[in-house]
Amino acid sequence: MHNQRMEEGGIGMRENKLKLLKELLESFKSEREVYEPFVMSFEDETDDALEWAIEQVELMQHFAKKNAELNVFLSKYSEPKHLGKNVIDVAMDIIAKQAERVQELEEENKFRTEQMESLVKNHNRLDTENKRYRKLLEFTKSELDKALMLDVGLTEKQIYMKRLREDISKALEEPK
Repeated sequence: MHNQRMEEGGIGMRENKLKLLKELLESFKSEREVYEPFVMSFEDETDDALEWAIEQVELMQHFAKKNAELNVFLSKYSEPKHLGKNVIDVAMDIIAKQAERVQELEEENKFRTEQMESLVKNHNRLDTENKRYRKLLEFTKSELDKALMLDVGLTEKQIYMKRLREDISKALEEPK
């Protein structure tokens, strides 16, 4: 944390220096008459050079700001081994680790998707089987009902069929 504050303070100091340099260059450009002997015959070249220098300072200010933002972002993911390393090297290391993690998650997602597809396929197969068994049980119950209605006196076979019919009726009841 102390290093981070020092770096942020250093960035602030650099930004101030860049701002002062830009102001100095703009001042030099606008008050060129004062420095006329110095720039006498190089007026166009001096203007171009000053414009270029001001642009460079503006770019440096922009990149200093972006560097500070990058440092704040990287501090969330940095590890002790990153201390003292170049920001780009740290960023590349973090990006590589994030890419590896993405690959792991994609593989895990593929595995879980395959598992889910297998479970759905198995569920559908069992559901189809259950429907077939339910139809068979309903048909068997119906046939037993018909057979039991034919004879008034119950034989041993009919008693068995009656118990079988009761068992089928229980099996056909909806689960609670």
